[in-house]
Amino acid sequence: MTTFGLESGLPSALKNRLRSDMEEKMVSMIDRLESLIAQTRSLMVETVDAYDTIRPSCIPAPPPGSGNPRLHVVVDARKSEPYHVRTTLFSLIGSDYQNWSASIILDDPGFDHAVMSMFDLDSRFRAHTPDTWDPDAAAIGVLYTSAGISLDRHALAWFAHVWENYAISVWTCDWDHKTPVWDKPPHYARPVLNGAFDLDLLLADEMPPPLLGIRHFAQSATYVMSATERKRRLALLAMDGEHIAHIPLPLASVTRIPERSDQAREKGETLSTWPLEWEGSARLPSVDGTLTISRRNGRPALTCGPMPVETDDIRIIIPTRDCADLLKAMVDSLLEHADYPDQVRIMIVDNRSQDIETEALLTLLQESGKASILRHDAAFNWAHMNNLAVQASHEPLLVFANNDMRMLSPGWDSRLRGQLNRKDVGIVGARLLFPDGGLQHAGMMLGLAEGSPVHLGVHGVDAGAAQDPIYDRTRSVASITGAFMGITRQWFERLGGFDAVRFPIAYNDVDLCLSSRMQGRKILFDPGIELLHFESRTRGLNDSRAKIAWDQGELGLLFAKWGRFSTQDPFISPLRSRPSLRGLAPTTAHQIEQHIEVANAGFAKGI
Repeated sequence: MTTFGLESGLPSALKNRLRSDMEEKMVSMIDRLESLIAQTRSLMVETVDAYDTIRPSCIPAPPPGSGNPRLHVVVDARKSEPYHVRTTLFSLIGSDYQNWSASIILDDPGFDHAVMSMFDLDSRFRAHTPDTWDPDAAAIGVLYTSAGISLDRHALAWFAHVWENYAISVWTCDWDHKTPVWDKPPHYARPVLNGAFDLDLLLADEMPPPLLGIRHFAQSATYVMSATERKRRLALLAMDGEHIAHIPLPLASVTRIPERSDQAREKGETLSTWPLEWEGSARLPSVDGTLTISRRNGRPALTCGPMPVETDDIRIIIPTRDCADLLKAMVDSLLEHADYPDQVRIMIVDNRSQDIETEALLTLLQESGKASILRHDAAFNWAHMNNLAVQASHEPLLVFANNDMRMLSPGWDSRLRGQLNRKDVGIVGARLLFPDGGLQHAGMMLGLAEGSPVHLGVHGVDAGAAQDPIYDRTRSVASITGAFMGITRQWFERLGGFDAVRFPIAYNDVDLCLSSRMQGRKILFDPGIELLHFESRTRGLNDSRAKIAWDQGELGLLFAKWGRFSTQDPFISPLRSRPSLRGLAPTTAHQIEQHIEVANAGFAKGI
């Protein structure tokens, strides 16, 4: 018997045909098994609406540590009700990690209420005013929070773990909302789940962060901070270049007063329902003149960098092969929607167009001054064509764009200039919609479809995503599509341009984004720039064995170059289920640890 149990005496042609048939049947069976496994996993996933049910399996204890460092907790209890103070103190007492001290900052340390007896019963609590507080010199770090914030029993252990193991001073975490019921377990809802610290999300969100950790010797850990001051301090540190890390677990709960207390409002009492009220930060016009925050009717607030003193010219590079109708619409829409159309320079890279209509359009565009034409009479190589176009131009700002799109956003060029004027931003991407209004691109998620990158919110991954606020915020992402990619010439050249050898067709955009992130600049998804996208009509889709095989080869080269950084997405919470992100899935300490390591690449483990 030979492989697959075929008799050695059979003719070779027959054996090959039988072997091929059996291989296809085995592949089909494996596909069915993988489908069943995926269905089984989906049954383990709860929707965000069922967060209260799945929460206990979403917050594991950290890996065992070698030490037991002391932590100091500063609770801002100024203008707080005794109920809120007790909530936070009880959560500290109930922590699984007990090597801590706590300073409770009060307007009047002589406040006469039963809650003050806790200071006599537990020597780890100390009452202070802002003027009398000093940090605990024996502590490795300081945790800042507010009265009414309930810390998860694993919260202190996780902060101790990251301070012991990472050379990073400032840490944030996720949070949720908690409603206590005296005769039942508390109800948890509305989790705020992020994969990594994100300055843009911080500023656009009107709720200040409930919990902030700063290593003891850091300069910022020397004074008391209110909730609003915590938010401002985080923003200033980030804008000054401080690396801020994130523990992707809801370790803090904003706890409301018991619902029955609401009945007292009829008597004219004004006790706040929540300890942290929405502060309306999105109404602020700017943060120290560095980032502007603007509201949109019915949509999340957006952040944007400052406009440069001089409006630099923008070079837009559009490779094309025929499709004159799409190309004309794209060129016209870019110029019509620009604030400074005279400073938008369009270059069409013609890659062996055959249609008479296309040749006529190219001639018209060149003669009218709307675009210059660069002929590329060679085999298709998207990366190489764009590199050549960059070399043939001089403008300080670059946009790589597809021919099959249409700009929708007025003033897109001004917005792009502002974002590229930020020191923390390397590459800017846009929100892309299908002609029917469905979402086609809101950044890219790595490691989803058998390890390959996938557009966030695309049809088949998350129906109805166009209306979901999660896909409509200015935020950091792992990668963006090259269908519309903005970058400064200086940064593009520093990254070495597109890798035209490894990635002539696909993943050249992901590769450039990974290069930017590894060299310290974020990839920014900006829904303030929006286009229609008639996807891949020029290049075509991967719908044949040959195309899929080639695509898999390029994907393999991406993995060979970047390893796990090409398959793990640090900007998506590990608690969010794939692919829709609308569900939640249990997690382990090992998964959280891996996520933190990828999100903080370049910061060596250990101090």
